[in-house]
Amino acid sequence: MLSHRRRVLDLLVDAGLAGSPKSASLARGCTVELLDDLLRAGFSTVATGTVGDGDRTTEIACVTITEAGWRALEGPTDTE
Repeated sequence: MLSHRRRVLDLLVDAGLAGSPKSASLARGCTVELLDDLLRAGFSTVATGTVGDGDRTTEIACVTITEAGWRALEGPTDTE
């Protein structure tokens, strides 16, 4: 597994069952392209929703690791 993929999956593991908000992942150096790559590969999933406070609402997207992502972390790295 490529090191940049492994780094992002490790971040998702640290986020736990609640997942990592997409904005938090981007703030930690992940790119939208890398998040999309992990989604397409089946290593992560995204759940979207809306949160609100009175008249103001915000759409959110939380990214979580999948079973395939866990298995990928157990495999060799790109340096092995």
